Amino acid sequence: LAAWLTAGGHETFATDALGAAYPPGADYADVASGVLAIALSRVRPYYVLWFRPQTAQTMRWGGDPGEKPVRVGPDGVPRLSPRGSFAAWEEEVQGRSRPWRRAEIDAARALRGTVVDALITRADELAALNRALEQSNRELDDFAYVASHDLKEPLRGIHNYAAMVSEDYAGAPLDADGLARLDTIRRLTKRLDGLIDSLLDHARVNRLALDLADVDANDALADALDRLAASVAERGAAVRVPRPLPTVRADRERLVEVFANLVSNAVKYGGGSPVVEVGYLDAPVGDDAAPPTFYVRDRGIGIDPRHHAAVFRLFKRLHPRDAFGGGSGAGLTIVQKVVERHGGRIWLQSTPGEGTTFFFTLAPSEATSSGPPAAAGSTFTGASDVGAPPPSA
Repeated sequence: LAAWLTAGGHETFATDALGAAYPPGADYADVASGVLAIALSRVRPYYVLWFRPQTAQTMRWGGDPGEKPVRVGPDGVPRLSPRGSFAAWEEEVQGRSRPWRRAEIDAARALRGTVVDALITRADELAALNRALEQSNRELDDFAYVASHDLKEPLRGIHNYAAMVSEDYAGAPLDADGLARLDTIRRLTKRLDGLIDSLLDHARVNRLALDLADVDANDALADALDRLAASVAERGAAVRVPRPLPTVRADRERLVEVFANLVSNAVKYGGGSPVVEVGYLDAPVGDDAAPPTFYVRDRGIGIDPRHHAAVFRLFKRLHPRDAFGGGSGAGLTIVQKVVERHGGRIWLQSTPGEGTTFFFTLAPSEATSSGPPAAAGSTFTGASDVGAPPPSA
């Protein structure tokens, strides 16, 4: 029955004589002469069905309904004539139930709407969970690759160089070659330590509860630049803020981490004497409640459009391991996770050879007024010659 209803495209179906519409239903007249059905799916035979048994009905006719009102006259010509008797003729009708009232059919339709809405909502929730699961599986795959390749490679180097030193200098003082090998061991252990720290940082983002508060983004940026002071000075970089940044609702330490990663990348890939601009875009006209969109811009090597999504993948490096000062390739993945945990998003605009701008938003804030100007003597300046921020994507 459900398959027949599906084939007929019935979303709501009601009958008090199922056998007449669906002949196999005549076999079940004693329990299902009447059927009311609502569909829960357009592609699968999922229905809610109500049944009514047949109810014997007595029909009254004006004369025998089977008697033909045609008579042959004395001249042998057939003529129409009234029934032989107008006495009531009773006939018991089988295979019919009590008819469905309009209110009952309308109530079934309303129930269908409620159930379908609930199913759609649940399907959306399951789809979101599936997307999160797919992302988690991809990250587990990345982790498995790193654990089996990147982490094992420095371990092999450590083992090999330690074996060389042990064999070549057993009981003898180390010469320049031996010292170089020990230096290589130290370098490999440092790299391995960095990879493990990146893995721990990545795992920590999902585990730590956010300590949300109103945070002055200027102070968060200043803390990030304090952490980067050595690398900024080494590269001769200038970090500029065209105007004071706003106050946002965020976890302060996580916001510092976001600024530190984005500015570090901008300095690293910003070319000779990098100039980095940190700012925010004005909210759309009439949408004062929109969260501010921050940006970090450089004039460096840029990123090919086909790699824009890949840069957020765990341990994904677009350049050789030791190019541009090295790195584990986990920074942007951590930044993306921090931003998304705040309810925001991150994206980029980039042209190879001209530079890259990363944009990010955080959760809407009740306090979005601009913070105080940067204090004198801070790592960044209040002026900028990088140009006005582009419109948001």
